[in-house]
Amino acid sequence: MEDNDLTGVLYCLMKSGYEPYINWEAGKISEIKIKLTYKMDKKKKEVKYNIKTQSLGRGRVDEDVAVSTEEKYNNVNQAFF
Repeated sequence: MEDNDLTGVLYCLMKSGYEPYINWEAGKISEIKIKLTYKMDKKKKEVKYNIKTQSLGRGRVDEDVAVSTEEKYNNVNQAFF
């Protein structure tokens, strides 16, 4: 998966019949937890994976700010930084 697309990862897992544990933050998937069990020499073994978003602002509802002019963009950018 590219572009930090955890929704795509979730879709692929569910399409294959697996329903993972999901953490949500600000209406977006922030983490997917997967627990897989397999047999090796008649013993069951378990492997756990945690897939986390790389987004720095996970708590934000919206990361994009739309503006109509270059001047407004520069003012918004200056206010953020």
